[in-house]
Amino acid sequence: QALAPVPGVRLKLVVSRYWRIHRRRIAMLPGLSCSGPKKVVFKEENISLLQRLDFFKIFSDEVELKKFIHYGSWLNVPRGTLIIREGEIEDTFYVLIKGRLRVFKAGKTLQYLEKGEVFGEMGSLLYEQRSAHVMAVEDSYLFQFCVKNLQSLSGPVIFKIMRYMFKIVARRLLKLNRKFVHL
Repeated sequence: QALAPVPGVRLKLVVSRYWRIHRRRIAMLPGLSCSGPKKVVFKEENISLLQRLDFFKIFSDEVELKKFIHYGSWLNVPRGTLIIREGEIEDTFYVLIKGRLRVFKAGKTLQYLEKGEVFGEMGSLLYEQRSAHVMAVEDSYLFQFCVKNLQSLSGPVIFKIMRYMFKIVARRLLKLNRKFVHL
């Protein structure tokens, strides 16, 4: 009888395969940039604020966290600003540090995003068109990360980020499954 694979090992193999396949494609994406609303400088004293948010807890220590945030951008987004436009292709995902955002499609609100939530990950990882609009409903502060910058990070850090992304997608799929069961 074959031994069942350890869950973490199987996920590591999936992430490793994904990275090998898409690494060159990510580096050569034409015309994609990390532009967005007003970029701001991150202050060192805000590290402790980040370490309280789920996404940033994945990093083992302050050195890993600082290296990751070095490759990202910080954005002050005024209320009413459209952050993501449905149909556009971008290679960035975001973490909402402060504020509140509305996700909508065809004028219908799909959900509101609160502090600590990650968004834009599906479009950035799949290089597909954005599936909905995202707008700031109050002044917000975001961390923006371009997938191209993954190549600047170590394998273990990439693994942690991808594992977190897989968990987000799995939770959303589970939520959708539960909705369909109750139809």
